[in-house]
Amino acid sequence: QKVLEVPALMGNYTASNALQKDSAFKIFLTYRKQFGKSGLMIRTAWFTDDLHYTDKISSADDGFSIDSKIGARQMRNEAEYRYTLSKNVTLGAGADYNSLNGISSNYHNRIHEDELAFSAFAKLNLGKWTGNLGLRKEFLEGNDPGLLYSFGWQYKVSEQLVFRTNLSNKFR
Repeated sequence: QKVLEVPALMGNYTASNALQKDSAFKIFLTYRKQFGKSGLMIRTAWFTDDLHYTDKISSADDGFSIDSKIGARQMRNEAEYRYTLSKNVTLGAGADYNSLNGISSNYHNRIHEDELAFSAFAKLNLGKWTGNLGLRKEFLEGNDPGLLYSFGWQYKVSEQLVFRTNLSNKFR
């Protein structure tokens, strides 16, 4: 938990009466299991974030001109399975589910969203060359970002020098 005095805006040299109090709690759990040439990883996390922002027009004022409280609660979950076909080829697939809750008087105190995504990926190792391909499909309320991709190559000249390139599209 931290309390910050919010400084005056750049170019404005009057004293600021704004205060911001933040608190956060995060907990993570990961399970991994190897099955010879394959592996399973499951992760879950719980996040809470709260912010209390206050401001006064004058430091002599008894009450606040702004008294804003907002928060977030997030449950994040993902599972991933990888299979090594050979020393050169690894394939995998995964799924994510997130439950997001916003807390603010702007949303009658709560707003909720669910996020679901599926992914597949491949890695090709050709000695000094390594290639990666990833595909992801997200299912979001009110949004369809389409199929997301990531494609990259790496060339390892030596232990000290590596060239990497990546092409991808993202959605936030």
